[in-house]
Amino acid sequence: FSRFENSSELETESESAESKPVKLYFGPKIGYSFNDKWAVALSLSYSHGKNENKATSDDYISKSNQNYFDITPFVRYSFAKSGIVSFHVDGGMTFGYSKSKWESKYNSDMDYERRNPYSDRETNMFNVGLRPGMQIDLSDHVALELNLGFFGYSWHRTEALDEYYDIERNHRSTM
Repeated sequence: FSRFENSSELETESESAESKPVKLYFGPKIGYSFNDKWAVALSLSYSHGKNENKATSDDYISKSNQNYFDITPFVRYSFAKSGIVSFHVDGGMTFGYSKSKWESKYNSDMDYERRNPYSDRETNMFNVGLRPGMQIDLSDHVALELNLGFFGYSWHRTEALDEYYDIERNHRSTM
């Protein structure tokens, strides 16, 4: 479980801006160890984020809310252990979905397309690959984990949910 809250301000001669993001994340994992080397597990994740931006030059305000869900089955191979600390590589795949809602307002007479360039959107996500990491065993049944990076293939598809926009983006990456 994690919570992130931050506030930032930007000021230049002609304008100033303020941003207030908040993000909550919950991602429990449950698994079964066959022996000291091999385990199978499942991770279910949920995150909620919101952000509010204000710019004084155009009297502009934007707000966004995002909800994200994913499910990740994986196999873990532990290759080094010293006391309660072990190092591992997880091999698995993730299926994810997010939905974002964007609101933006100008106090000027701009048309809708200029006011709301991002629109509401849905994103589907898939990845398959390896995640190296380490684990600290707190007891026989509970552990703290740290995963460092991702090596594999990711695919994201984003679609706008707005009558004014027909945005469809695909993104693929490795490593």
